[in-house]
Amino acid sequence: MGASFDPKHFQAELERRIEAATERDTGGARVGFVAGDRNWLVALADVQEIVAPPPLCPVPGARRWFLGMVNVRGRLYGVSDFGDFLGLGRTARSATCRLLVPHARLGVNAALLIQATRGLAKLDAYTSSVPDAAPPWRSRRYRDSEGGEWDDLDLARLYADPEF
Repeated sequence: MGASFDPKHFQAELERRIEAATERDTGGARVGFVAGDRNWLVALADVQEIVAPPPLCPVPGARRWFLGMVNVRGRLYGVSDFGDFLGLGRTARSATCRLLVPHARLGVNAALLIQATRGLAKLDAYTSSVPDAAPPWRSRRYRDSEGGEWDDLDLARLYADPEF
């Protein structure tokens, strides 16, 4: 019988690997995740942590994709459903959903709800291109060795976008 998947162990291991990677020269390391059924990459240096979503406090009158506020380790964050922001529908709540919490140096308290994490990726293993008619926060498109497409998310530009 095969080993069962333990999401808590996976998350703890991912957090350990992110912390270890940020302590050394990462040379283009990215965190892979899924939002809106699309693969995304974000610079490891821009991520403080990835956590299971704590209970949300809704904010009346906000945009549909703005889900509310959460407390993560004593700090308040606004939470946006990244897939819904992209116009790809609301993220179905499941055991794989996570909050991508930006690094404090970005100066924003705005976490993204994502469908699932995909672990760490090194850009030198991907081929890149510039996506057509992309918003400024989607800087590159990558293809992995299996033909999967990944969009590179620039968190600082996303947070500076007036639409966000």
